[in-house]
Amino acid sequence: MPTIYVDGQSIGNEQRVQPRAAKIAFVYQTSDSGPPTRDSKVYFKDIGNKTNNEAEYHALLAALSFISRNLAGKGPDVRNVRTCSDSKLLVNQVNGDWKIETERLKQLREKAAIVVAQLGLRRLVWVPRDQNYAGLWLEGKWEARGEPITWSYH
Repeated sequence: MPTIYVDGQSIGNEQRVQPRAAKIAFVYQTSDSGPPTRDSKVYFKDIGNKTNNEAEYHALLAALSFISRNLAGKGPDVRNVRTCSDSKLLVNQVNGDWKIETERLKQLREKAAIVVAQLGLRRLVWVPRDQNYAGLWLEGKWEARGEPITWSYH
């Protein structure tokens, strides 16, 4: 079963510095048979002035766009794509377990929910930080072979 790890980060978020410098990444591997190999694909994008939570949602939206464009109707059933994040906020809000108070996050969650429903994806999966290879890649703690791919999802 294909697995996608998503992560977003926002430099300056902790100090509430404006503007923030946010980045997103997702790592795609064709199976879930353990940690991604160095041949797994890394997709990333600088997304500008966003909070950390907004960046997490944008990373998920980018991964959902990838699934829709590249996996839907091709090969394995996309409902079985395992989508993982280390953000409890993202996982629990998208899965409908936590309520959302911020209007910007409500809008991002709604966009994600529409695509999740269209694709028939199962629930997002929470993983510990040291198992989120997108986050480790953003921190420079995990390396894929080859050049990362800049991704446009709009």
